[in-house]
Amino acid sequence: MKSFNLFTLLIYFIGSGIEFSFAQPVEPAMGKQGLKEFIEGQMIYPQQAINADIKARVKLLCRIGSDGRLIETQTLEEYNNDLIRESKRLARGIVWKPAQEKNKAIDGEYVLEIEFNPKKYSKWVKRRGWDRPNPEWDTSMQIFSHGSLSQLAKPELPQGVSFSDFIRQNIQSPDAARRMGISGRVVLSFIVEPDGSSSNFIIKEYLGMGCTEEAIRVMKLLRWQAARKNEKMVRSWNTTMLWFGEGQPQYNLQPGYNPGSML
Repeated sequence: MKSFNLFTLLIYFIGSGIEFSFAQPVEPAMGKQGLKEFIEGQMIYPQQAINADIKARVKLLCRIGSDGRLIETQTLEEYNNDLIRESKRLARGIVWKPAQEKNKAIDGEYVLEIEFNPKKYSKWVKRRGWDRPNPEWDTSMQIFSHGSLSQLAKPELPQGVSFSDFIRQNIQSPDAARRMGISGRVVLSFIVEPDGSSSNFIIKEYLGMGCTEEAIRVMKLLRWQAARKNEKMVRSWNTTMLWFGEGQPQYNLQPGYNPGSML
C-alpha cells in the first residue's frame, strides 16, 4: 500500500506539471581517487612545519564558478600559515566540475580536506621520488596553453619505442569487454605536471566494461618530459585516444585541451 501511495504521488506531481530539480554538487573532475593521488603527488610540505612536527587536516571552503574555475578559498579553522598557503596552492591545481541544477552549470562550494602528516609525507616522497621541487619547476599551478610553450610535453619512452608501441605492450583489454564484444575508443585529457607525472584525468569519451579505467591505468604508467615555457618546466594539457576491441588499433596523443569543453 505504501508503494502504491508513493507511485500515485509521483504521478500526481508529473500530471500537475511540477518540475523536479536534481542538483549535482561541485566535484573534482578527476574523481576522489584522482584527487587523493594528486595531493600525494604534488604536496610540498613546508619544511619548518616538518621540522616542528606540525600535523593538521586543513579544511578549505572552495567556491567554484559555473565555468569550473576556482573563484576563492576560505579556511574553516585556524591553522599554521605555511600549511594554509600550501593548501591553497594545491586547490589551485585541481580541475573542477561545477555544480549543476536543471542541467545548467551554476556556482557552488566544495569543502576540500588536505591532511598534513610528516610520516605519511615521507612515504609519498619515497614513492614519487622527490621532496623539494626542482628550481626549474613552475609551482604556481598555472596551466599554460600549448601555443605559449617553447617546448611541448612528451612521454619518456625507451629508445626505438613509439607511443603506440608502449600502449600496445601495456594495455590489457578487460575480460568483461572481450566477452561482451565491446569495441570503441576512450578519449582522455590530462595535465602533465612539472615533475613529469600526470594528473587531473578528464574522461572525454567513456567506454564501459572497465575499458576507461584500463586506459587511465596505462596512461599513468608513463613518465613525461614536462612542457617548457622559456627556462621553466610548466603544467600543460594533453589529450589521448586509446582504442579497444575489434578494428585497427589506434593510439593518438595530442597537446592541448579546452577545459570549458567538458561542461
